[in-house]
Amino acid sequence: STNRRVRIYKPTAAGAKHLEREVSRFERMLKGITRVLARGES
Repeated sequence: STNRRVRIYKPTAAGAKHLEREVSRFERMLKGITRVLARGES
């Protein structure tokens, strides 16, 4: 309760598309890492 104004930003359409691509890249990378680590456990 500091009486500060809160700023809320809404991403632009281009920003939302960029974020979607980045999340997709990250998920692909994570799947690859998971596969490599799973092989090491076998």
